[in-house]
Amino acid sequence: MQKKSKIIIISIVAALVLVVGVFTAISLIGSSEAPVVQAGTSEQLSLGQKFLIDLEYEKAVAEFNAVIEIEPKNVDAYIGLADAYIGMGDENKAIETLEKGLAETGDETIKAKLDEIKEAEETTVEVTTTPEVTTTPEETTVEENRENDPNGGYWIHKYDTNGNKISSSHYFEGGDFEYIIYYKYDQNGILIKTTKDIADFGYEVYSREEFAYDSRGNIIEETFLGYNSDDDTLDLIWRNVYEYNSNSKKIKETKYGWKNELEEEIEYLDNGVVCFTYYSDGKISAYIEENSNENRIKEIWYDSDGNVDYYSRSEYEYYPNGLIKKITDYNEDGSIDDIYTYEYDSQGREIKCTEYNNSGKIRYIRTREYGSNGRQIRLTLYKPDGTIQLMREWDLEGNLIKEYGYDPYQIVIHSNGSGA
Repeated sequence: MQKKSKIIIISIVAALVLVVGVFTAISLIGSSEAPVVQAGTSEQLSLGQKFLIDLEYEKAVAEFNAVIEIEPKNVDAYIGLADAYIGMGDENKAIETLEKGLAETGDETIKAKLDEIKEAEETTVEVTTTPEVTTTPEETTVEENRENDPNGGYWIHKYDTNGNKISSSHYFEGGDFEYIIYYKYDQNGILIKTTKDIADFGYEVYSREEFAYDSRGNIIEETFLGYNSDDDTLDLIWRNVYEYNSNSKKIKETKYGWKNELEEEIEYLDNGVVCFTYYSDGKISAYIEENSNENRIKEIWYDSDGNVDYYSRSEYEYYPNGLIKKITDYNEDGSIDDIYTYEYDSQGREIKCTEYNNSGKIRYIRTREYGSNGRQIRLTLYKPDGTIQLMREWDLEGNLIKEYGYDPYQIVIHSNGSGA
């Protein structure tokens, strides 16, 4: 179980999602199914989540169990409890917890989590910084063939007794070795790993690419190693770990950098994406949410001490054709900061944008005009009273030819460009 824990425990860090707000991450993206928590258990739930982050798993178990005793249908408590057991290295207990939670609630989130853990038990491969290739094609090869490439080079493919390809070596036109790919299968003949060793101008291997697959063919891990001349080894440069639900839809991506340091976590939801980035010491550096249209709806940046350095939250409204109709920006306290409305022509090009302040008063109006070739040829910025503040003009090639600035009396106060 220790090997499996090394990768499964990575998901515990995702408990930071809960710290930023289990309910925030759901409600801000637009879900109508945010879990209802009774006042008497919300504090225990938050405390359990805090213990998860602090890696105090026994304390987290106690808090989540207390919540479940009061609220046997609390989805977040079951998931938190399972994460705590995973952190303790007890995947069996985590599975029991999720199975009980699924029976009590029928919740799809619990089901996806349960499927994830069960599959990880079947497919998890231990990762080290300098993995060794264990495949030895020479010992198992029963068939070998050559395939020419269009550039004058060629491949040598080798197969085992079951007809599975176990290696593919590529050579340049002059016969110098370029790279070799090793293929590894499970007992059922399903591909579970490929390793690509790339040579340095036909000599020693100087980089390695590895891909691990689950039983459905999904990539669950991607690793790149580079040559370290100091000690003549291949060292980890970066590593990505992927998780999927029972339908093979990617639900999470975890990225690691040099020395296997956690850099970024991305969670793929039905209606958007949640992303976390981290400092080298493991502290969170940013929290970002995007909706299903890939518009950023929330952004929080932290300094190295964990203090909020920047905050932004936005709500989007769309026209039936998917174009943005309105954006409302909020301050950290929930008050409105700015509002933007948009209008488009029949070709979907923006022709007008109006910005309002938090009182609903116009700050400015921006209009755009387009030439016969579709390029923007004029941009005009209006003041709240409708007078022009700035105008720019371009030729059909996109070159700026005029720029006018106006005073309150609509008199040109500066002009740039050679004229049309």
